[in-house]
Order: sequence, then structure tokens, then C-alpha cells
Amino acid sequence: MQTKPLILFDTDMDTDVDDAGALAILLSYAKQGKADLLGIIADGPDRYAAAACEALCRHYGVTCPIGTIHDHDYPSEETDRFVKYRAQHRYLTPERCYTHALAARIGKIDTDYQDACTTYRSLLAGAPDHSVTIVCVGLLTALDELLRSTGDEISPLSGIELVAKKVLCVVSMTNAVWPEVVAKNFNYDMDPLGSEAVVAACPVPIHASPDGAHVITGQTLTDRLPLGHPLRVSYEMYNEGERRGRSSWDLVALYYALEPTCGLFAVNDRGRLCYEAKDLHTYWQQNGDREDREVRLAIPNEEMAARLEELLVAAG
Repeated sequence: MQTKPLILFDTDMDTDVDDAGALAILLSYAKQGKADLLGIIADGPDRYAAAACEALCRHYGVTCPIGTIHDHDYPSEETDRFVKYRAQHRYLTPERCYTHALAARIGKIDTDYQDACTTYRSLLAGAPDHSVTIVCVGLLTALDELLRSTGDEISPLSGIELVAKKVLCVVSMTNAVWPEVVAKNFNYDMDPLGSEAVVAACPVPIHASPDGAHVITGQTLTDRLPLGHPLRVSYEMYNEGERRGRSSWDLVALYYALEPTCGLFAVNDRGRLCYEAKDLHTYWQQNGDREDREVRLAIPNEEMAARLEELLVAAG
């Protein structure tokens, strides 16, 4: 009987710093034996995301497979699916690009890692049936590639068949607030085509976590973590200064995946989650053929922030 979560962490480690915070908590849980980390997928065409993930893993003393979306696979800013993503990325000045700083510590870039789809397939093929929680705290690009994949030397199963056989659910950090939102779902809107495909084809329930904007964490890292600590560096660089907190969307979603029965979340049956790329429309369809969930905080934002802050610091 599975007594602790088996997590496959899918992150756009570069568009915000809460990805680093979420990974730090996950690595702490794994190191303490409170969760099993199957692997990490760096999801988004950033050269330094996978290496930043590895740098954090090394600091926390955790080893796991890491796959990534390779930047050269999506080279055109004008015609590819990442127009919005690349426009957002221009706001990240070199001084704020913490992933580059972390990657430089280990001297790696995206081409040093296996592609995301192969990594996904390998990890799932070797996992026990119905055991994996995929936690997507960013784009759905890699998951889209997995679901589109066909049988190969790794497994005769297609991507959809692998997910149906191996995965319990997908926890997605998405602004999928019931009943609908239009053009205000950052993670899905960064790759609308991939998001639409995943939400349409996913064979297991999606647990949508939209909260975290007003759960501010990271303010105490300057004073409570040593100089040069990779998590402290990440928050200070991204926030352009010391003792500045950041919204905790990804930390909230990850914490739900780690502690789904802790009583701190209200899990609502909403039918089926839907997303349309054309108008960036996220909505819920009642009486759908998949039992998706909307996951909301059941405690005040400040209380959740205090819990997460202590987890960030305790991670060490």
C-alpha cells in the first residue's frame, strides 16, 4: 500500500521564483522520506532551467532524473507556440535571471539533459501502476509531448496509455477558477496549443490549484539562510532586492500534492476542466467524462504563508 506521495515534478523554472521555492520544499520532503521524487521535468524553452533544478537538487543532497524542453526545438519567436512566453521572458533582465546564476554553478545547459518526453516515458514506464502524482506548476508543453507520443523501445504503450496506467492524477497550478476565466491563466496561456491539447486528452483527473497570489513567502530568507544559499540567491535576484517576498502559486499546488488530506484545502467537484487556445478561455463543464477538481485554500492566506515560509527555511 502506498503511504507517501510519488511525485513527478513538472516546472517552468524561470518564469517566476516560486518554482524554486516549491522544488526546495519537495526536495526537503524527499530527503526526510516523507515523499518520493520520481523525477523533474524542466518545462519551457529555457537553456538554464534544467541545470537550475539540478543545482538545487545537489544543494539538498537529492539525486533524480531530470529532463527538459530543448531551446533549439522551438527556435522561432514569430511562428511558434511560445510567442507569449518569449514576450514574458523579455522582462527577465540578466540581473533577475536566477536560473542562469544557478546553472553557472554546475556548468550545464539544456543540451546536457535528456529531452522531456523521453524522460517522462522512461519514468512512468518503470513506476508502479496508479502510483504517480504529476505536479505541473508551469507550462503543459512537455505533458502535451508525452500524451502525443506513441509506443517505442521504452514502452509499447502510447503516452495516453502510460498516463492512464501509471498516474493517479495531475495537480496543475492553473488559474482555473470556477466557473470561468478569459485570458488570465498565465501558465496555460504561455503555451495555449499545448494546454488545450493536454486538458482535452488527459486520461486521469486534473486537480486545478489557482490560489497563491496573496500567499507571500520568501521575505525571511535573507535573514535566515546563509549567504550564497541557492534558494536565498534565487529570491533575492528575482525580486531585485533582499527581504522581498513573492506570491506562492507553485508552493500551494505542490503542498496540496504532498498533503492532500491535511484539511487545509477545500476540494470541489466541478465536472470537467476545459481550455480553448483561440480565446484563452478556461472554464468548467458540468457532467463531464472526467472527475476533475478545483482545489482552493480552506485557511487564510496569511496562515498558509506562515506554514510555507517555515518549510522553506527548514529545508536548509
